[in-house]
Parts: sequence; structure tokens; C-alpha cells
Amino acid sequence: MDNVQLYALATFFLFFVLRFAISRYRRISISHLPGPQPESFLLGNLRQLFQDDIGEEDFKLQEMYGETMRIKSSFGEDNLLLMDPKGIQYVLGTTKYRFAKPHDRLITLVLSLGKGLVSVEGDEHQRQRRVLLPAFGNREMRDLMPMFRENIQKLVINWKDALIDSRDGTIVYDVLNEATLATLDAVGKAAFEYDFGILERKGNALATSFTNFLVEGFGLPTNGTLLVQHGIMGRIPGPLLKLATSLPLAGIKRFKKHGELCDSIARELIDAKGRALQQGKAGRDVLSLIVKANLSQNERTKLSDEELLAEFRTIMGAGHETTSNTLTWVLLELSRHPEMQTKLRREIQRGQAAAYSRGQAEMSMQDMEALPYLGAVIKETLRFHAVFSHMFRTATEDDVIPLSRPVTTASGRVINEIPVPKGMRVIVSIAGYNRLRELWGQDAQLYRPERWLDGSICKYDGTSVGVLENLMSFGSGPHACIGWHFALVQLHTILVELISNFEFALTDDARRVRRVAALFMLPMIEGQSGRPQLPLKISLVE
Repeated sequence: MDNVQLYALATFFLFFVLRFAISRYRRISISHLPGPQPESFLLGNLRQLFQDDIGEEDFKLQEMYGETMRIKSSFGEDNLLLMDPKGIQYVLGTTKYRFAKPHDRLITLVLSLGKGLVSVEGDEHQRQRRVLLPAFGNREMRDLMPMFRENIQKLVINWKDALIDSRDGTIVYDVLNEATLATLDAVGKAAFEYDFGILERKGNALATSFTNFLVEGFGLPTNGTLLVQHGIMGRIPGPLLKLATSLPLAGIKRFKKHGELCDSIARELIDAKGRALQQGKAGRDVLSLIVKANLSQNERTKLSDEELLAEFRTIMGAGHETTSNTLTWVLLELSRHPEMQTKLRREIQRGQAAAYSRGQAEMSMQDMEALPYLGAVIKETLRFHAVFSHMFRTATEDDVIPLSRPVTTASGRVINEIPVPKGMRVIVSIAGYNRLRELWGQDAQLYRPERWLDGSICKYDGTSVGVLENLMSFGSGPHACIGWHFALVQLHTILVELISNFEFALTDDARRVRRVAALFMLPMIEGQSGRPQLPLKISLVE
């Protein structure tokens, strides 16, 4: 190592030490809040939160310390872990962008998804959201239902063919992989009129690139990954961290290769949509609506070429991952609880019979939304298996967070608000909020769709978070997921087709599934390293 490298290393080390020292002596502190003892100085409580069965530790901590607590991140740094409804409403909604995504998270998101809606803040985010939002309206999404149905029926045919060829009338499939492929196909067609051809077993480079993209890019939560992502990256200044994205690391190379492939396809699609608009042949897919909205002469209400490319990556990535993961957890719970599966199937069959009696060939979206138990199963899965378990924010200025429920400090003082200093990292626990007994019932730690039908769900007076039934699963405030209607239409359509045609049962491996965080929450088999998966036994409905 030459003198220049040694000097650079020493300078970085000194900067790191100074930042750490300054953070330890902030004018405002949360050290008086209750919270667990750290496991170590290097990793604090991070292993408990992000390595154990994701979401379970949040519930345990909630039972011990309440809805608002201090936890230790790397190097002894205090973070605020927040499950309190009013506190979450304030951080994610009321203050808009005063609690921003940490710079290290934004840089990682830009690297993986481009400078699109989920990777920007403030005025830039507001402008992008304003352009995109009309394309994701409830009516626009409901119009896509026939396309979703046509797509999932191809998967139904594939599975039926495999069952005919099977010896005992059953097959074992990794339903996470099958759901990922099916939703990729659906999102490609519905959002962009792009045909992956996956369910027709055509080879497609982009579909291959999306496979295991999260795990290969973000990595599983090993000790090293946690230390880098939660301890080191946040302490490196933004400009320096951006430089680090040029390092020849495996995850960075994976992101860049994926981005180049996405951008090349997106350019072709955007050009085609532009030509179609000029010829008066505008489509109803999401990209056509976005390109049409982007024809505005006002530069403040338009997306740049770079942003349009980024929206393709963002919609493709978020659009299929959220739906495929939620669908996977639904099928796991219905396999764990055969009585629920039977109850849902009978309701669907009654709905189909009623539609046929009215002269309809299939149930409409309105018919599917009128099935109460189907809606309950979807909402309960979104609650219990939120695919985003945590959100991360940083206070951009000194602030005071109001609380729904008071907190007793170490000195015995009871407080109803939490002063936080500029730079404080706030971890919003979606998993914890979605299991609050005071909100979801005393059995909130159990998967029970009936809670949505029997009146056992409570309400916090005057506090509303989330876009669907007070759930945090689609986020809250200006950063709430704009594609939540898209996801719900897909989930209703896919589940009606799958549950009416097939029975799902646990395999031995599926009995050992645990939830692992790799940006999204993914299923993995206990004792098996490597890729996320959920193998289930599938047979035809008798």
C-alpha cells in the first residue's frame, strides 16, 4: 500500500471516528427511553431485528417495552424504533419530507432502480408522483383485470398439464418462483404491453435478470451485510458513498447489469408509445398513460428521459415483487389452515355460480370484491406478512414526535412525545404496528382472517395511517405505494383462479419456513442456505 492510499485510509478513519464521537454527544438524546440491551457493540440489536424470523422480534419487543423504544444500531448508536400509530402518522405523513429516507438508502435505491419515484425526496418526489398517479387510479387498475385473468389462466393450464403427467395426481412446485414468473408476465403486459413470454416457456433475458435480483443485489442479512448496510454506509458522506458505487463488488455489478438491460428495453417501449400517441393509437397500459401525461409543455410537470427509464425499473420491480410475495404467503397460510382454504374455495364457487346464473362467463372485479372472506384473507395476509417489515427515516431537523400512548422513561417520568435531534434514524416497524393488540385485537399475533368480519378490529381515535383499512403494508403519507390498487386487483384475480382449480398442502420443507429480509420479506427453509423458496404440494380440486 503506497503513501497516498495510507493517507486516504487514515483520513477516512479519522472522519469516521469524529462522526461517531459527535453522534454520541448530541444535544437531544433518546437514551432515557426503554429498550433492549444490545447483543454487541458492533451490531447492537440489529441481529435480533433483521436476522431472526422477521417481524417476530418486533412483536416480542412490543410486549416488553411498548410501542416506542430505543434500540442500538452499530457502534452503540441509538435508533428510535416506532410502532405507535400517531408517531408513525407524524413521521410518514404529517411532516411530509422532514423525516426523509437516509442518504445511504437513497443511493442504494438509485443504484438498483434508477432515479425514479422510490429513490427521490422532496419537490422531485412530488413532481414524479403527480405525473404518475393518474395512471394508477382505481378505474384504470380495474380495467386491467381481464388481462390479469388471461395471464393467470395460462399458469392454470401449465399446472393442470403437469398434474396429468404426474404419477399420483400431485406436484410439488416452488410457489414463490411460480408466483414471481406469473406476476412478472402480468406486470409486463398490463403496465407496458411487454410480453415476457414466461408462461409460454419462452426464454427472456429480462425475466432471468429479475430472478433472485433482490438476494443477489441486496444480500441476505448476514452479520457482515448488517454491519455494512446499517453501520458503515450511513456514516459515509453522500458524495463519498456515490463514488463507492463504482467499486467492482458483486452486488453493484449485479445492479448495473440489470439496470442496463432494463433501460435498453424501456427505451424501445417508450419510443413505441410515443409513436403510437402521434398516430392516435394510445393504449390503456400504464406506460401509455404515463407517456401521454408526460407530453405536458410545463417542464415542472414532466419526467426527464432518465426518470422515465427509472420508472420502468421501479414499476417492474415493485409491481411484481409485492404481489408475488403476498400471494406466496397467502398460499402458505391456506396450506397451514386447510379449513380456511376450504371456506374460501366454497365462497369463490358460490360467487362463480351466481355470476353464471346472471349470464356472465366469469366473475367481474365487482363480483370478486363482494366476496367477504376473499377480502379478509388478502387483508389478513397483508397485515400478518407485510412484505416490507421496516421503513427507515432520518430527521432532517430537530423535531418532536407525538405519541398515541405514553412512554415511561428510565427515571419513571411519563411522556407523550419524543424529542429527536437532527440526524436521528427512525425505524418504523410495519411488522410491529400491524400486530398491535390495541388495534387488531388481543390475538393480533395469530393469522385469523375472521377478525376482518367479526368486528374485533379496534380503531385509534383520530389516527389513520396507510391507504387500505389502516394497514401499514402499502406505506403511508406522500411515500405510500401508488400501485396498491394494481396489487389488489392482481391478488383478487389470481387467488380466484388458483383456489377454484387447485388444492394446496404443506410439504415437509414448507413446515420449516421462516421469513427473511432482503429488502422485501422472503420465505426461506430453516437449515437451508441460498435462495428463497416455498415448495408446496399441489393437486386438482375434486
